[in-house]
Amino acid sequence: MIRKIRDARFRANVLRAYSNCCGVCGIQLDLLDAAHIIPVEHERGTDEIKNGLSLCALHHRAFDHALISVRTDYSITCSQKEFLRLRTIGWHGGESEFKAALRDEILLPAKKEIYPLPAYLEFGQKIRGWAN
Repeated sequence: MIRKIRDARFRANVLRAYSNCCGVCGIQLDLLDAAHIIPVEHERGTDEIKNGLSLCALHHRAFDHALISVRTDYSITCSQKEFLRLRTIGWHGGESEFKAALRDEILLPAKKEIYPLPAYLEFGQKIRGWAN
């Protein structure tokens, strides 16, 4: 198996593009990750800024586990299917607080040319199991 080599600058570049804030909640507090929209392990995954989101640890995990996603218009959406699954197994504590803290749309980089590519957002949703 051939493993891709990740660009060590990806995290710094993405966080700088988002002014060191979580794109979902705006938090800083040195709790930020650079999340790949299309995972770098995927054949279409890249370490370019347009394939990244600055997310706090909580929202990065929620994004990777398909609890939340970013639509092509940069609005934030929650997976009703995934929240229903969590309610069914009794793991839904904090759901309303979690949802209430979400912005309507992500904070975007100052430069439009490095906004997340809508095609990446759409494909990222597809590989995480979101219905179109």
